[in-house]
Amino acid sequence: MTDDAAILALAPVIMAIHAVRISGQMGNCVYGGCLKTASDAKATLLIGVFIMPFYVFFGSYLLGTVLGFGLVGYWIGAALDEFTRCFLMRARWKSRKWEKQCFKN
Repeated sequence: MTDDAAILALAPVIMAIHAVRISGQMGNCVYGGCLKTASDAKATLLIGVFIMPFYVFFGSYLLGTVLGFGLVGYWIGAALDEFTRCFLMRARWKSRKWEKQCFKN
């Protein structure tokens, strides 16, 4: 789609970061879906509301603009967002606090 050497050189790096990012995203889908099904959608909402802006906006700005990584910095910030949310949702699932909502009479 392009002949620009800079873009062609950057594409494999972006694809590698994206391939790693997908594993965090799949964890979000699994743990987020499990928590939502167990009537704990509030936890997934709060995790998303507070984590996504921090990593995607501020982390990407810091890595991409301030530290000079450019587009690669944005993708690293997005990957950190996915893995942080996956870790927090996994921790919520393992804590079993969702059982209080799930088993109400």
